Amino acid sequence: MSAATEGVTALLAKYNEALNASSTDAVMPLYAEDGVFMPPYSQSAVGSPAVRKAYDAVFKAITLNVKFTIAEVVELGSGWAFARTNSAGTTTDHATGAKSAEGNQELLSSRKTMTVPGRSRGTAFRRRILLAIRLGCQNDELRFGGRK
Repeated sequence: MSAATEGVTALLAKYNEALNASSTDAVMPLYAEDGVFMPPYSQSAVGSPAVRKAYDAVFKAITLNVKFTIAEVVELGSGWAFARTNSAGTTTDHATGAKSAEGNQELLSSRKTMTVPGRSRGTAFRRRILLAIRLGCQNDELRFGGRK
């Protein structure tokens, strides 16, 4: 397994855990400072403060119980890679208590971050979801990362 594949796999596992824990604090380190989150039926959230506010709203409204499966990771060079994934599970609506099936297909791009002396970040990956296809779910479109 290449370093890019390992990085994307680890990042996706962290994101999966953060979603299932309804933890905005765990989601935020996975975004670049100018990241974009596009929750369904809402305006895009651009930049860390807006992304944080949007995730807080999502987690206030629903609880997710999903599992991501990686179909492929492709290295694009210059620190970039993309992953094609599937996610499936359930969503619980806090207002009604109703539980429904959740399923998505995602195309994610990752940018390798720079190593900063004195920090343990090293070669972590930042994730950008470029496209998610709705398959009868609540979180149909997401996009992480910077616009660089």
